[in-house]
Amino acid sequence: MADDTEAGISHRLDIYENETAPILDVYGERGIVDRIDGVGSLNEITERIFAALTARGLVVAV
Repeated sequence: MADDTEAGISHRLDIYENETAPILDVYGERGIVDRIDGVGSLNEITERIFAALTARGLVVAV
């Protein structure tokens, strides 16, 4: 991206911290946020996401 500079990335992180991250608290208070460990292989992380969705009664189409 054209704004993949230190200043551009810093700006995007500021927007995330100020505008996006607070939404996690709102939805967390409603009990509808799952935190998924993003460390591991793509398959491991995908399994964690599917497990979280399944635990909420959502059908995962593969």
